Amino acid sequence: MNYFSRLILTWLFITPATLFSQVDSITITHHWEFFDGDSTIENIVDSFLTGIHVSKFVYDVNYNPVRRTNYIWGQQGLTDSTTETYTNGVWINFHQTNNQFYPNDSLHISTKYYYINNAGVFDTNGTRVTITFDSITNTKIVLQEEMNYNSPWSNARRDYYTFDSLNRVRYRLSEFGANLQPSIDQYNYYLSNDSIDYFLYHTYHSGVVSDTDSVTFFYNSNGFLIEKTVFNIWNLNLFRPDEMRRYTYDANNNMLSSCNHLWDNVNGWYIFPDSTWRTYNSNNQITETATSFDGGGGNHGWYFYDGQNRPDSGLYITWPHGGDTHYWYYKMEYPILNSINKTEGLQNLKVYPNPSNDIFYFDNSSTILKLELFDLHGKMLNQFREYQIDLTEYENGIYFYKAYRNHDEVIFGKLIKVN
Repeated sequence: MNYFSRLILTWLFITPATLFSQVDSITITHHWEFFDGDSTIENIVDSFLTGIHVSKFVYDVNYNPVRRTNYIWGQQGLTDSTTETYTNGVWINFHQTNNQFYPNDSLHISTKYYYINNAGVFDTNGTRVTITFDSITNTKIVLQEEMNYNSPWSNARRDYYTFDSLNRVRYRLSEFGANLQPSIDQYNYYLSNDSIDYFLYHTYHSGVVSDTDSVTFFYNSNGFLIEKTVFNIWNLNLFRPDEMRRYTYDANNNMLSSCNHLWDNVNGWYIFPDSTWRTYNSNNQITETATSFDGGGGNHGWYFYDGQNRPDSGLYITWPHGGDTHYWYYKMEYPILNSINKTEGLQNLKVYPNPSNDIFYFDNSSTILKLELFDLHGKMLNQFREYQIDLTEYENGIYFYKAYRNHDEVIFGKLIKVN
């Protein structure tokens, strides 16, 4: 039994049966263990000899099924997973992944089927991607994509990879089409810090090399990219510069600008199509951008954030060459749900029972002046002067309360109404 298998099994037994996500959809996990004849706690790990099946269900706030993912673990790890969506009263396949392993527990082949048609049947209309791994390094050596549109599976794309002694991709060959003709290949060369120094690639047409390019990279002393240059083979089979993009950073290594240059045989390098500058705050968030276009015109944007570092508002101005100037302004409004998720768990106000099918009682009720009830969208539904909230006449789901206490203190919380 490998470490991964033991970790998954431990997770199954310590994970609560019901979890609530950030969007308050409800996830319920069911699992079934198949033991090897001894179902005592001491021998639970041995259940991997025959496998573990897990189904994870996601429901919306009205307890309607939305998505189901089925997992199957074998002795070597996850062997199969299937994701289904609930559509028109039935479960519809969305995608499925099958894994196979080498004897040393390294992943051998991973195949993912994508279901495209409404019926969710991949063998009449779909796509599958298969990745083959090296048995020693567990690195990807072949990636193959196949499609099936009302016909047998046919090739769409295949990539081959070879690696150097440090397990870095040294060569990649991409083939496309039903006949898998070469489309592009690439040779990578690295610096001592594993950054790419440059790479050389060929483009193919009808199986014959039609173009050859190389890309070089330069970095600053902190390892950040400051220049990327593309060279082409033009006439006389000589490499000539073609395109360059330069980057600048501030003292905290936040990007300040990027500028694109193209090569002109007469004038040398010239700026095209744009040059962009960016300004950041202490939280590494963009506060200002400015772009100038070679053909005239440009744009300018300012961005603001609230006390929780969330986008708050912004102003954007653009002036195309020879056109009219346009202005955009936006203001973000976050629902009450975000405030509740942020503050919940920091409060000393206890509500019980919760979930409940009728009345929710509040502890320390003598300090409560007023209660307000809201739905998921932040709309106030009712007010209560007593120290309890009665949801008997309300539908099952999630609600929020706002409690006003002494000394102008306001507390938010969540209520779950069930049958």
